Amino acid sequence: MRLIQYLLLILCLTSTNVSAQESGSFNSFSKLQGLGINLGQSNPQELLPPDGAFKLSVEVRDANTLIAHLTSTKDYYLYRDKITFEPKQTDTAIKKITLLPGKMKEDMTFGQTEVYYSPVQAIISLKRAGLFHKPYTGRHLSGL
Repeated sequence: MRLIQYLLLILCLTSTNVSAQESGSFNSFSKLQGLGINLGQSNPQELLPPDGAFKLSVEVRDANTLIAHLTSTKDYYLYRDKITFEPKQTDTAIKKITLLPGKMKEDMTFGQTEVYYSPVQAIISLKRAGLFHKPYTGRHLSGL
């Protein structure tokens, strides 16, 4: 039965009629799901959007360090090498992101990769430019 599923997948992905009609990146996947092929998922209708599958909270440790708490919902996992952050302020840059090692997994998309099945903390070290605005008033001793 697995062989038939994979053959249908290959047929859908290589068919010129299917690719010419695609309007989105998940169209072929949706068509396979419509045929009852779930590609190993227990119930394809239960897939969550990224914001529902993964939760992020951030705490401030100090002026140059943030702690990001990443949690994935049951049956989901995070890719270690895909965890990135971008500062909202233009005068702030990320100097370093520290993550604990994950577990190795043979992933059907990325091959052998490191993942997190349980909550993980990312320690984010910041580099801030221009923390102080230099407002001052002064005058030369001569009064000019």
